[in-house]
Amino acid sequence: MTALAHAAVLTVTGWPRRVGPHLVVGGLPIATPAEPPADARVTVRAWPRVSATAGLKGLSALRGNVRPASGPNGTHLLVIGHLLNLDPVDGLMRLEVCPRVSTTRPFVVTLHATTQILQAIDPAQVGVRVTGRVLSGRVPLLLAETAEAVYAPVPGRWHGWHGRRRVAPAPLERVLNEAAD
Repeated sequence: MTALAHAAVLTVTGWPRRVGPHLVVGGLPIATPAEPPADARVTVRAWPRVSATAGLKGLSALRGNVRPASGPNGTHLLVIGHLLNLDPVDGLMRLEVCPRVSTTRPFVVTLHATTQILQAIDPAQVGVRVTGRVLSGRVPLLLAETAEAVYAPVPGRWHGWHGRRRVAPAPLERVLNEAAD
């Protein structure tokens, strides 16, 4: 079985327009320094930032990831990572993506999924490849359309890595009371 690299890529094709620092394609603002060609459709390969409720918080792309379009307008999402959990009540699936790039820490991608997709995946499965699209709305949502088990090992540098937890500082009164005792 061939090992697949972890990835989270959203491909957006459509007519571009520049709005401040963002390139808007298909109604999605993408942070990129690239200038789109005049009067031509483009395809942009972007990296998504996703909220815990599968809302799209932002997209970013390098200059070389904005190219003339060769396919129809629309979005295509590809996520390869480790399955963290399936939530059939909320219809969500969470995947941890551990990129090969040493400057990018592992991150979690949350996607909406139908009951059929959630039931088709074995929760004990570790590596998962999910394809989907973006649902337009006030807050664009990521929707999983297919999911399959794959062999996607974690790169060696991320073995045993656990994100830093933010610990809230103790209230000042409690610290002063403990110091007085």
